Amino acid sequence: MRTLLLLATLAAAPALDADTLLSAGELYVKNGDGKKAIPVLEKALKAGTLDAAGQGRALTALGVARSQLGDNDAAVAHFEEAIAKNPADEKPYLMLGMTYDITDRYEEARKAYRRGVEKFPKSGSLLRELGATELLLGDAAAAVEHLGAAMKRQAEDPELMRDYGAALLAVGRAEDAVKVLQDARGLDSENAQVVFTLADALAKAGRVQPALEAYDDAINLDRNHAPAHFHKGLLLAKKGDAAGAVASYRAALKADPGLLRARAALGVALSRLEGKEDEALQVLRAVVEKDPSFAEAHAQIAAVLEKKGDLPGAEQAMTAAVSRREGDARLWRELARLQEKRGRKKEAEASLKAAQKAERGQQ
Repeated sequence: MRTLLLLATLAAAPALDADTLLSAGELYVKNGDGKKAIPVLEKALKAGTLDAAGQGRALTALGVARSQLGDNDAAVAHFEEAIAKNPADEKPYLMLGMTYDITDRYEEARKAYRRGVEKFPKSGSLLRELGATELLLGDAAAAVEHLGAAMKRQAEDPELMRDYGAALLAVGRAEDAVKVLQDARGLDSENAQVVFTLADALAKAGRVQPALEAYDDAINLDRNHAPAHFHKGLLLAKKGDAAGAVASYRAALKADPGLLRARAALGVALSRLEGKEDEALQVLRAVVEKDPSFAEAHAQIAAVLEKKGDLPGAEQAMTAAVSRREGDARLWRELARLQEKRGRKKEAEASLKAAQKAERGQQ
């Protein structure tokens, strides 16, 4: 009601004070109407009567409005201006980082959140966003530190607990992750992503049957949860259930046809079923056609061709694999084995030397 009254006042009055304009502009932003917010907020700033805190609020709201319209570079500039005008407000730091996040500029997002955390070390929101971005960047140890600190301030937030559990999992603390994620599930049992991450943690902890049940629970909550279908397939394959794995991979691909890792895994699982080698090759070749740099798919093609007795084709496919991942000693050794099997001793010796060099590089 207050929103409607304020916006009605704005429409009826020819001249309003800067504070009223600021409030109206912020309400437009809150309602997702950046186009209407911008002229109102610019007018509030031009009035010249806002104090530093008010100017900072107006610039932050302008940044959000610009972002709503897709002008993220202008949004970044406004957030930086807001920080300069009123360094005592944590919101522009947060919005600056989020703007970098939504444009996939994760390193810049991390820097923005770090600046905020240095200024506001007890801010749960900044710590949370910093940790989540670090997790995306693969810095799991830092993510555990910052998400753990955020947990002390926002303890009963299932989404935060999911991220913290994922970070714990990434540093190898699977049982700790299970505990956190079970607590998160207790708070929000209908959250498919929480249940899926719990399933991953259970799988990493070696608790296979509970993990499979949790994947099924996630799928029941969201039938199109491709990662849940895919990871269930990986676990079934690990158990030796190739047929079950094939069914899960097919379900993953139905939900997300572009999930190449699931397509490659499908090819591998098919190759382990009697009489499915040709279908496996078809699937794997489609993967490398889509992504020629997928070294593991080339290696799996080699394995299927070897199984079919096509050693020249297998060597060719394994050569393609090592050319995509020259630092992988395992692939070089597989290539050497195939070459030895074909009686190509000189080539096999060269491949073994390459494997040894790769192993030294990994030490």
